[in-house]
Amino acid sequence: MNKNEITLKNDYMFQDIIISALRYALYRHTYIFNEILSWITHNSEIINQRLKQVILNDIDRRFDDENLYCNEVSELTLFRDWLMNYPTKEVSK
Repeated sequence: MNKNEITLKNDYMFQDIIISALRYALYRHTYIFNEILSWITHNSEIINQRLKQVILNDIDRRFDDENLYCNEVSELTLFRDWLMNYPTKEVSK
């Protein structure tokens, strides 16, 4: 392992941190929005059925809001489509 790398335990608590980061980013019109989507995409091994469903529900709720920018709609649509088709494993605690 590179000294600049860390190992994370992909447990329930870690997934809650990812959910929190996504929820924060969904309502910001800054770089963090794309950063979080990109991080999840590039670290897709963390995604299980629970995380997938929570993220999809949060994205659907965000689409219900009227203050989405055009680029956010297209980015979220692409991410949601990717996630919907991403194969997941069952939840293990």
